[in-house]
Amino acid sequence: MKQIYLLLLCIIAPLMAVAQQERSLEIDASSFRPVQVSDIEGVAIDKIQQDHSKRPCARIKIRINRMTRDDIAQLSVQVVGGIVELTKKIVAIEGNGLIIELTAKPETRFYLHHDKYGDSNVVNLDLEGDKEYYLDAELRLQQSIVINAGVAGADVYLDGEYRGITNSISELTIEGVTLGDHTLLVQHGSAKIEEEIEVTTTSIHFRVEVDSAQARAQYVVFNVSPKTANITVDGKAYSADADGYLTLRLHNGTHSYEISALHYHPTKEQFTVEGKKRDIKVELLPAHGRLHIPATEELRDAKVYVDNAYIGTVPVTSDILPSGNHTLRIVKPLYETFEGTITISDGQELQYTKALKADFANVVISSDAGSNIYVNEQYKGKSPWSGRLGSGIYSLEARKEGHRSKSIDVTISANPKEQKTFTLPSPEPILGFLDVRSTPNIATVKVDGKEVGTTPIEVELLIGSHNVTISKDGYTSENRSVTINEAATTTLDVTLSEGNGTLSVTSSPTGAMVYVDGRYAGVTPLKQQLPSGSHSVEVKRSGYNSVTRNVVITRNNTEYVTVSLKSTQYSSASGSSASKSSYNSSSYNSQRSSYRSYDRGFNVGFFADFSYAGESYGSSYSYDYSDTASSVFGFGLGFNWRLWRYNSIIIPFIGARYKYFSGNTHFVGFPLTLNINWGRLFTEDFSIYFGAGIEPCFVKYSESNEWNGVGSLWDYSVALNLFGFGDRHNDLNIYLNVNINSDLLFCGMRYTYFF
Repeated sequence: MKQIYLLLLCIIAPLMAVAQQERSLEIDASSFRPVQVSDIEGVAIDKIQQDHSKRPCARIKIRINRMTRDDIAQLSVQVVGGIVELTKKIVAIEGNGLIIELTAKPETRFYLHHDKYGDSNVVNLDLEGDKEYYLDAELRLQQSIVINAGVAGADVYLDGEYRGITNSISELTIEGVTLGDHTLLVQHGSAKIEEEIEVTTTSIHFRVEVDSAQARAQYVVFNVSPKTANITVDGKAYSADADGYLTLRLHNGTHSYEISALHYHPTKEQFTVEGKKRDIKVELLPAHGRLHIPATEELRDAKVYVDNAYIGTVPVTSDILPSGNHTLRIVKPLYETFEGTITISDGQELQYTKALKADFANVVISSDAGSNIYVNEQYKGKSPWSGRLGSGIYSLEARKEGHRSKSIDVTISANPKEQKTFTLPSPEPILGFLDVRSTPNIATVKVDGKEVGTTPIEVELLIGSHNVTISKDGYTSENRSVTINEAATTTLDVTLSEGNGTLSVTSSPTGAMVYVDGRYAGVTPLKQQLPSGSHSVEVKRSGYNSVTRNVVITRNNTEYVTVSLKSTQYSSASGSSASKSSYNSSSYNSQRSSYRSYDRGFNVGFFADFSYAGESYGSSYSYDYSDTASSVFGFGLGFNWRLWRYNSIIIPFIGARYKYFSGNTHFVGFPLTLNINWGRLFTEDFSIYFGAGIEPCFVKYSESNEWNGVGSLWDYSVALNLFGFGDRHNDLNIYLNVNINSDLLFCGMRYTYFF
């Protein structure tokens, strides 16, 4: 029986080999290139005609090696896909070649056919109209070869393609093999050998020896996902490491594995160990999904339960849930509880947006202004209060300090589309009496800040605590706290103390406005008589931070207040302290020093500028811009460091910048200028300046927008700030740059923002 089987294989194998032989005609797609004509690339020598649809065509010259002119004449061109028309096919006059013309399109696909040699491979070309291209092709001659494996029944593969098994004398004949290099693989059981062979017209017999020693055990490495999966190999259970890897040594041959994990579909397969290490990666398909409930208006903040287990409040995404049906419950105040069934699918996230049914009414509850609204003893807010109440019975109450509360009971039914209004009775005031007397009489009486009359007086007040102020010009005011009881009279008898004192206010600078107890009193220096007692003194001047002092005026005494106002541009965190010492130049210099220290760290600025240059620049080099443009514009970016504060008399600038001129010139400069602020003569809140300096720079001339140009050098400029002005954060100046060596002259405008 075995001999018959081997005999059949010997008969069938050659037939299979012939059916599976490689192409005889091969087009080398890597040889595709445009024709070089003169110094113009890709332009045809003679006219290429358009196709019948008036579309441009391309010409391809195909050189075919090892094929006669007669065979070339029998070739046909087959177009694959697309609307492409073949307009010409002729045999080249010289050499072995075929000339074709066809519609030019990106991704034009075609192959060659010969009745004797069959089809070539398909090539995909990117063609442009009215251009000529070259391609190389080759007719590959075929040969029959004999493989001797040294063992019968061995499987033979040529270039990865199965060609049959060796016969009883350990040989296999393979037909239709093209000349050249091939990869030969012979396998017998778990042992195999692979070699590179070269088939020529004389080299057709090849012997390989299968090494049976390859049958020893080999490493097999499993990589599983999820990492906690259970692994069974040949019926024995294993566990992967923390990274999901399992390494075993197994004999050559056929084995099986089964891998499973909770909430995943298990899988099992057979695999073969063939004389070398084997890597097996397995990713289990999920048998689970997730539930996601987005935050719609009805669902937001609702509590969600799946299979009676709480998973969170909306918006919420569940942990993994086994595929299949689950019970879902959604609970939210003022809405009916939802209960239903959901279905979780493998590897899917269920988006659930079912709306809840409203179980509330929109209500407005009102009472007297200032009343506090309570619902079932829970404070809701001031009257009128509007909101939602769920269906049910409620006690609505209006409360007010010093009043008796009023309440009503109501029944609320669910009706979210309408608004219900409830008006509560006004809380009833609870009153008592206050009798106020003073020495001297006719003193003004204020209760809780509201004037009620002059002494002697009796007023009716709500019960509770009140603040009473008794005052009269020329006397010290008195404050008292009293408690009023229901239907009772509280008596307050006050004696006011007589006397005035003097307030003296000076400031630096002078001319500041003075406010006493919020009322305008005059400008500094100021002296004014005030009643005895506590007073608030505020000193203000435009452009400076105001200063407030609390003073106590005593009878027949003078209270001095001296303040040093600080400019709003340079105010520090600490306020001015009252002092009786005069303002002098030493304190000014000290403050000026602190201002400079404060500003120095915040005077880095970033700028952008725009400039204009004439035609003469660049003439020192072989590439003269006067040939290309009479004038160019420049655009630049950079940063400045202003060493001192902006309104100093002298303002040095240090910076760096890059400019690009429209004539393809690059300019990198490092300006250093010293500016005189003559605006300092008029105000300290603004700068107007001019100045001069130098700017080391690197200039590069270029024929295109590329950095590597036709000329470059290190140079330096005379930099002039013709006119500039600004404040703490903004600065604008007009400048002129004159380069010494590169003849570069440009004028521009630069805006800087200082941090």
